Amino acid sequence: MPDPVPAWLLNIASNIQLAIAEHEAAEYLEDPEIHYVPMTPAYSKNIIIWQDRMVPLIDLNVLYGNPATTDYRSVIVIAYQQKEYMPLQYIALVLAASPDKIFVSDEDACGLPENYPESLRPCTLSLFQYNNQITSVIDMARFSAGDL
Repeated sequence: MPDPVPAWLLNIASNIQLAIAEHEAAEYLEDPEIHYVPMTPAYSKNIIIWQDRMVPLIDLNVLYGNPATTDYRSVIVIAYQQKEYMPLQYIALVLAASPDKIFVSDEDACGLPENYPESLRPCTLSLFQYNNQITSVIDMARFSAGDL
């Protein structure tokens, strides 16, 4: 049986949580300056300036069919690669609370519920139960590739 691996639990809303690998978290920000970008998808209407980069700010609430977030006090910047050996890219997520360190194992995996958002299915790598709630592991590279 493999050992549990460390991850960050991201609380998007009271009913939405996802996890990212420990190494994907670039930085947690409180009260970042948000910049509106017109003519962008509903789930990505804003950017932040982080380390002299424009980073898209993703609101997963919209993809879950909930109203857009209006409170941007907590944001996490996530590093990912489109393909192996390519430079790191960055995306930011709006959070409802600060991230929590957890440990995940294969034994926690669960199936895709029928009511899982259709828009997220192409980007979902896996699902597991944590604190009696479905937790998604999302492929962040697919957000920026326009696969939604």
